[in-house]
Amino acid sequence: MHISIIGSGNVAWHLAKAFLQAGHTIDAIACRNSQHAADIVQFSHSSYSTIDNVPIDSDIYIIAVSDASILDVAQQMPNVSGAVYHTSGASSMDQLTGFKHYGVFYPCQTFSKGDIIDYAKMPFFIEGNDEYASHQADSLARSISSNVQFATGIQRTQLHIAAVIASNFTNHMLHLAKKQMESNGLDFNMLQPLVSQTMAKAFSTTPFDAQTGPARRHDTNTIEKHKLLIEDINTRNIYNIITDSIKKTY
Repeated sequence: MHISIIGSGNVAWHLAKAFLQAGHTIDAIACRNSQHAADIVQFSHSSYSTIDNVPIDSDIYIIAVSDASILDVAQQMPNVSGAVYHTSGASSMDQLTGFKHYGVFYPCQTFSKGDIIDYAKMPFFIEGNDEYASHQADSLARSISSNVQFATGIQRTQLHIAAVIASNFTNHMLHLAKKQMESNGLDFNMLQPLVSQTMAKAFSTTPFDAQTGPARRHDTNTIEKHKLLIEDINTRNIYNIITDSIKKTY
C-alpha cells in the first residue's frame, strides 16, 4: 500500500518503521515543520509535505497527531481519494466525516522514538465508517501484527481508560517508588526483579489472584508503620487510596 503520514511525533515515527518493515511505501510525511519530520523522511525514503499539500492519491492516510489537533489537521487536508484514519484511543472517528472513507487505526502501545518494539505483537484496534474503510484498516493492521481487533468508539474509549490505569498510572507509581528509594539512599534498580515478576504473574494468572502485600493481608500494623515513614504528602495520600481499594477488594 501507499501511505501518507500526517504527524512527526513518536507514533508517526514508529508507524513509519512498522509500515516499512511490512513492505509498504510511504509517499509523504506531512506536518507544520519540515525539521520535525526530517528523521522520518530520511529513514522512510519519502518526501516532506505541508498538511494542505499532502499527495491526494495515497491508498491510506494516517493522522498521527495529538487528540486536540485531529479536527484541525483533517480540515487542512485536501480532498484525498484514499481512506483516512486517526490513531487516537480516546477520540471519535466522527472528526473525520469530511472524507468519504475514514476510521481509526489505534495501536495500543506506549511510544518513544528509538525504542525497539516488536510490532508483530502490537495490538491494533480499528474501526471504519464503511466496508471499504474497515477492510483497508484491517488489511494494513494485519500486514504488521497478528493482534488486530475491531472496536467501536465506546469500546476504544473504555480500552483507553484501562490502558491509562495499567500503563500511565503504573509508571507514575514507579516514579514515586524511585523517589522513595533514592531519598533513603537506596538503588531504584533493585526493584526491577520484583516488578518484572509481578507483571508476569498478573498476566499468567489474573491481577486479582496475583495480589500480595500488607493491604491484601489486612496487616494493619505494617500499613500504619509505612504511613508514618512516608514523608511526601502526595505519596502518602496515594498509598492510602490504593491501600483502601485493595482492602475493599479482598
